[in-house]
Amino acid sequence: MKRKIVFLSGSRAEYGLMRNVIQLFKDDKDFNTLIAVTGSHLNKKFGNTVQEIINDGLKIDKELKIPLNDSSHGVSLSISKLILIFSEYLEKVKPDLLIVLGDRYEVFGAVVAAHIHNIKIAHIHGGELTEGAFDDAFRHSISKMSSIHFTACEEYRKRVIQLGEQPSSVHNVGLLGLDGITKRSFLTKSKIEEDLKFKFLKQNFLVTFHPETKLSRKENVACLEELLDSLSNFGDTRIIFTGVNADKFNAPFKKLINNFCSSNKNSLCFESLGQLRYFSCLKQVDIVIGNSSSGILEVPWFRIPTINIGNRQKGRLQGQSIINCKANSKVILSSIRRALRDYNNINKYKKSPYRLQNTANKIYKIIKRAEDLSSTKSFFDISF
Repeated sequence: MKRKIVFLSGSRAEYGLMRNVIQLFKDDKDFNTLIAVTGSHLNKKFGNTVQEIINDGLKIDKELKIPLNDSSHGVSLSISKLILIFSEYLEKVKPDLLIVLGDRYEVFGAVVAAHIHNIKIAHIHGGELTEGAFDDAFRHSISKMSSIHFTACEEYRKRVIQLGEQPSSVHNVGLLGLDGITKRSFLTKSKIEEDLKFKFLKQNFLVTFHPETKLSRKENVACLEELLDSLSNFGDTRIIFTGVNADKFNAPFKKLINNFCSSNKNSLCFESLGQLRYFSCLKQVDIVIGNSSSGILEVPWFRIPTINIGNRQKGRLQGQSIINCKANSKVILSSIRRALRDYNNINKYKKSPYRLQNTANKIYKIIKRAEDLSSTKSFFDISF
C-alpha cells in the first residue's frame, strides 16, 4: 500500500529548498505525494509564488489561504486560522507523514495541527539559531513535535538531541540549499537581463533585508533607513532588492524600498526572483547585503562576500566570507568598502561549516527506509 506524504510550504524560500526532495518522492510510485501551500505563496503582494511550483510541473493538492497582516495580532490570527483549516485538510487526507522545513510561523501552525492529529512529522533544518527573530522558538517547537530530523551540520544535530530527541532519529544530511546550486544550470548574464529587463553594471549588489521580529516597528524602520542611506552612496552600482518576507512590519519595509528604487534609477526591486534566477544573479553580483539566511548558508559557495546586518541571523554557523555589522549607515558603508577592497582572496570562500552531501537524496532514502511511521516518541535524556 502506498504511503501518503504531505509537503507543506508557506514561502518561496521553503519551496526552493525542498524542490528536489519533493521531486524524488513524486517520482517514486511507492508514495502518494501531496503538496499543500499557504502563506505568501498565495498572496499577490508577495509575488504569488505558488506559480513557481506549478511552473515546475508539480500539482498543488491544497491551497490554504490565511490572512497576512504585518502586526503581532495579525501573525497570531494567521497561525490560528492555519491550524483550523490544515486540521480540516488532515482529517480528509489522513497522511502518514508531514514533511516541513525551517522555522516560519506558517510551518509552526501546520505542525501543531498535525501533532494533535497524531500524524508523524519530518523536520528539515532543525537545531539552528536565529536569535534576532521569534522564529527561533518556532523552530525548536517544531523539532519537539517531529519524529524524524534532518540537520545541516553536526553541531545542529547535537542541538536537536539536546532538545530530547532520540539520536537515531536525528540525521546530519548537510545543507539542502546546496543541492539547488549544484543540480541546476544557471541562466546566462544576457538571459537574466532579458528576463528581468535590466542591465548589470560594472559593479552589482544583491540586497535582501527582512524585519527583525524581536524589534519594534520603529526600530525596524530605523534599521532599514540606515541601510538605504548607506546604499545611496553607490549611484554607479546596480542594486537589486529581493522581496520582504511576510513577517511583522513588512508593509513599511516594502514602502521604503519601493520609494528608494523610484528615487534611485540604478536600483530595482523584485518580489520574488525564484530560485533559478536568484542563484543566477549571485553568479553576477559582487556582494550580497542584508540579513537573509541565504547570505549565511548558500552565498559563500558562490565565493562572494556577505554583509550580514543586525541580529536576525545571530547564532547561525558562519564561514569566513561573512562580515557582520550593526545597522548603522557608516558601519554598513565601511563594511561594503572593506568587502570590495579586501575580499579578493578566493581561499576565504572555501571555509564554510556547511558541506555538499547530496542532501535531498539522503532525506528521501532515510524516509523510504523508515518502516514504521507510527512508533511513539520517547524523550532522550543526556547524561550529565
